[in-house]
Amino acid sequence: MLLSLLLLLRLLLKVLLLSLLLLLNSIVIVVIVVI
Repeated sequence: MLLSLLLLLRLLLKVLLLSLLLLLNSIVIVVIVVI
């Protein structure tokens, strides 16, 4: 039970990190296009 919870938490963390990276990438692209 605890192990599955830990795995789920790790998965959530990875998804969060990936979404943050994508967001940063899109912001950088928008800034480059605008400037």
